[in-house]
Amino acid sequence: MLRQLLGLRSPVNTLLRMLNPLAAPCLIQGIFHPGYRAIHQQAALLLQQPHMAVFKGEGGESERNPDMPCQVYRVHGGTATTEDWPALFSGQRHLRDEQMDCKRLAALWRNECEDEYGTAAVIGTVAIALHLLGRAATTEEATRLAKDMWCARQRARLTVT
Repeated sequence: MLRQLLGLRSPVNTLLRMLNPLAAPCLIQGIFHPGYRAIHQQAALLLQQPHMAVFKGEGGESERNPDMPCQVYRVHGGTATTEDWPALFSGQRHLRDEQMDCKRLAALWRNECEDEYGTAAVIGTVAIALHLLGRAATTEEATRLAKDMWCARQRARLTVT
């Protein structure tokens, strides 16, 4: 109810995103307000989180918007860095799916439908995770690896059915 009163969510939402009760070595956070990226990054340093990435996610979620460049604030082994990831589409904006039917996500995963934006959002988000995990040295390499993984998933699905 504080959102209606204050015009934004309370600081408790930010605090809750920083909790890591199972001591996961890597955290990915999506935020809505870009100014919070540095705050989350500095909090991760204070909490001695070994690896963390935070970016302006789609609707504040940990989902990359492939239409826009993405600035990722990272913590890696006690060092804070910032990375600029280019948009995955040049000059193109996709319209938001107003229905947000979860069945479409499952259909996309099973290769039963096509969704250019959805596919790129998955690839872009996975690329950030792969880079955070140290599976790729550069943003370009991480994006290539994420695309390869997506295509391998599609090929595996096609050979099983």
